[in-house]
Amino acid sequence: MKLMRSRYNKFALGVCSGIADHFGWSRNFVRLAFIAFAPVSFGTVIGIYVFLAFVLPEEY
Repeated sequence: MKLMRSRYNKFALGVCSGIADHFGWSRNFVRLAFIAFAPVSFGTVIGIYVFLAFVLPEEY
């Protein structure tokens, strides 16, 4: 399966759901990981999220 943003299971832009679907992980686990690492990474994770939102295509 190709890495894509989720169209149906999205919370904000579908990046976390797309990553979870691609690797077979829980969507909530990926979302919580993004939230947990945001303050520790001084916003780098938020920048990566926004970057992926623009780069990853939306699933069909």
